[in-house]
Amino acid sequence: MRVGLTFDCEHPDGTPNVLGVHSILHRLHDAGARATFFIQGRWGRAYPDEVRAISEGGHLLGNHSFYHTPLPMLTSRGRVLDLQHADGTVLAITGKRTRPWFRPPFGKTVPLPEGWKNVLWDVSYDDWKQPDRAKVVDNVVPNLRDGSIVLFHNWPAVTEPALDIILERLPDVSWVGIDHLPCPGNCYICGEDIPCALPRFHDGDCTAVADE
Repeated sequence: MRVGLTFDCEHPDGTPNVLGVHSILHRLHDAGARATFFIQGRWGRAYPDEVRAISEGGHLLGNHSFYHTPLPMLTSRGRVLDLQHADGTVLAITGKRTRPWFRPPFGKTVPLPEGWKNVLWDVSYDDWKQPDRAKVVDNVVPNLRDGSIVLFHNWPAVTEPALDIILERLPDVSWVGIDHLPCPGNCYICGEDIPCALPRFHDGDCTAVADE
């Protein structure tokens, strides 16, 4: 079973828990797990060493906008500039682009510029409001299936201990970047009206939203 671990790295002026990023990277390394990190541009600009460490750890880099503004609030031009600003920030730090992978703030999808994909999720444990790691684990483990995408965040204190338990409890799962999930060109990337069992990735003209 292949599962995509994803981490939204965001809120540089809030509770960034920067040391937690390094702890997460160590845990992933020890478990032989690869993940996808969606970088908010402002966070990346504030913490370039952490973005560099994520990249050097072999993980996939995605775009989480620059300002974390809900995209429906922006004009089409504003969306283009926001994605480009975040992508340029990550490129300047790592030499790598985030395109095509985009995690929309708050899961609010809108039409995106050509070449970008909205990446949603099907498993989330509300780490930003759930301090009990046991409840976090209980929300994640039973709901995983082949091709699942799990939503984590970099800053909640509960993320690290919960991740430890999940990785230890599921040693036979292949934790991969979203670019190595099953069926990447068919049911997981929906640009047309195709029935999807696991609608995780969407072209810019798809208005489906993730479970929240």
